[in-house]
Amino acid sequence: MTTIDGGRDETDRGARAADLVRRADRALSTITEELERSGFTSVGGVDYPFFVAGDELEEAPLVHRHAPANAAEGTDVTAREIVFLLPQDTNGDGWPDLTDTMQSVVWDTTEISYVLLPSPDGSNELVRREDGANDRVLARGVRRFVVEDAESAGFAFPIDVLRITLELEDAGEGAAQQRLSSTRHLTLPNGVPDGNE
Repeated sequence: MTTIDGGRDETDRGARAADLVRRADRALSTITEELERSGFTSVGGVDYPFFVAGDELEEAPLVHRHAPANAAEGTDVTAREIVFLLPQDTNGDGWPDLTDTMQSVVWDTTEISYVLLPSPDGSNELVRREDGANDRVLARGVRRFVVEDAESAGFAFPIDVLRITLELEDAGEGAAQQRLSSTRHLTLPNGVPDGNE
């Protein structure tokens, strides 16, 4: 390999690394922005948010079942997905509607979920769904997507906080393949854990 070829390889590698950072940031910003409007509640006997591990998809409510993600080599957990509600905003002013007594949030009953679906190329796609449909792809080339609450993380952070880990990989092969793992913590502002508003 000549010096010029080596320089091209490094430039290509740097561009692919920057693309991974951009893709992860875009997906996590979308997720964070939406979840920061959500919270803890119980509607129709169901506590939100709830979580679905990749190896427990058959136990999920029917509307949230899907093909399992392609397993990420070298990791125990490829996916732990989240299902949550958003506050109702009837007038579109960006503020949640409140009950007549102004004591609690009125929740929209549309179940929002972030799920990891297999791609034909052997990787996975991170997808946003509404009631198990209306797929919108947030990221491609996903190795892992894990949403943890305090209990699943051994109470390593406060009970109103979620930790989201997104791991992406590019299309390179062998030693040329690059991976990026990005983690964010966020606080759910509405309600209190265990659905006790």
